[in-house]
Amino acid sequence: TIIRSGQCPYTVRNVREMVKASHGLGLKANVVELSNCRQAQNAPSAYGTFGIVYNGKLIADHPISKTRFINIMNKVLR
Repeated sequence: TIIRSGQCPYTVRNVREMVKASHGLGLKANVVELSNCRQAQNAPSAYGTFGIVYNGKLIADHPISKTRFINIMNKVLR
């Protein structure tokens, strides 16, 4: 699950690329758009505008690139 908000414009492209990359890893990405401050305050990451959760565990708590996403997921999937 990729969690993002519109507050950070850089995540739009990165999230789109991560969704494509997840297909290459045999995963189906679920993107959750945070649309208000309450949702951001209750997000699993202290950053509040971005996070990646896999199997209930927060694996990225700040915006990352597609390359970093692939590296993290390759380690997680081992």
